[in-house]
Amino acid sequence: MEFSEDVVERIKTCLNDKKGNIVCIKLGIYEPDDSLEEKINCVEEYIAKYLNGDIRGNIAIDRFFKTMEKYTSTDEIARINEPEAIYHEFIDYKSVLPIKSKIKSDKIKGFRTCGKYLGQDLKEYLVKEAEGLKGNVSGLGTSKQAKFNPTIVYSIFKYLGEDCAGAIPSFDSFPYFYIFSENFLKDNQELVSIEDITEGNEEIEFNDNGGLKHSKIINIFEEYINTKNFDDETKKKIFEKIKLQYAVQETLKKLVFSMDENLGNTSVIETKDGNGKIVDINISPAYDLDLSLNLGEDMMNKLNTAHIFFRTTEDGKNDLKSLIQEFKSIPGYSNKVQEFVGKLNGNYLDEIFDIAYEHTGIEKFRKEEFKKNYSSFIMRRVALFKEACREEKDRSENEL
Repeated sequence: MEFSEDVVERIKTCLNDKKGNIVCIKLGIYEPDDSLEEKINCVEEYIAKYLNGDIRGNIAIDRFFKTMEKYTSTDEIARINEPEAIYHEFIDYKSVLPIKSKIKSDKIKGFRTCGKYLGQDLKEYLVKEAEGLKGNVSGLGTSKQAKFNPTIVYSIFKYLGEDCAGAIPSFDSFPYFYIFSENFLKDNQELVSIEDITEGNEEIEFNDNGGLKHSKIINIFEEYINTKNFDDETKKKIFEKIKLQYAVQETLKKLVFSMDENLGNTSVIETKDGNGKIVDINISPAYDLDLSLNLGEDMMNKLNTAHIFFRTTEDGKNDLKSLIQEFKSIPGYSNKVQEFVGKLNGNYLDEIFDIAYEHTGIEKFRKEEFKKNYSSFIMRRVALFKEACREEKDRSENEL
């Protein structure tokens, strides 16, 4: 790809801008100590490869400079300002640039990311397509809500005090909607999914629907932890912690009717010290929850279940009551679900939507008409959850 002298001069101007230089470094385009000539060459290479300049030519060059103008003129991630449009206040997908990967792939298997992007706030975002708007579920009546579902689910998790990947809707052009999640990994952390752990293991027996029993997944975690260089006491402590974290996360996923339970959608985070030694392991925040809420229920009722990846209890069930009953023997689990029951009272719905608004800045989450699309479903699921918890509590008390 050829760059004219005028373009090179514009690149120099961009590099001489203090924030422009910071943005280029954070995008991974060049290193701070590179010479001016090296930096210019790196920007040219970035435009050619990462913005598809080799194919798009001047369109890629224009995109780079227009986007850099937005990076240098604001500290807030750019939003779309079209008050009458459904995507009003969504993140403007065209306003951000992809972060140059330093490794073969930055993609998280279960997250199905389009990659990492840098916001004008200089934060890293994991970006993925809004899955409910395509594929087998695109024809369902509730699929159009998929761009909002991850935010509502995030808000439910957040309200209940559990970790979940943030989710802000983004728009490019019809029908391209995306979900932006602030990168939840620190520099000394690595995400490892169940899919990563079991890759190449031909001994694993999947259900007819391509899923696994929860007990098998818990065993996979135990075997995985036992391969790490911890003493026996630390291995036991970490395993008991992960087992509880997994049970709690799966319960909340079931509460919100998550229907995408493939093995890439549950991960652990390995935290390492300065020497690269693993010092702790935890379940990652929940993520990739587009196919949930009303859409999840729609999938269950209207799609061939061959398209849905189920995880089941020992007796092959996947309902909320069976899940709670199976996990009750895990130390700390029963107290945790009773804690959730206590929080799901009063005006919890308003608080959940307030969290969604505060997280995204999208006014739609405060509109009563919009809330109605979700409220009856959430209240019905909460009622089922409370009933299941009450029955299990009564059963446990009767066994004493």
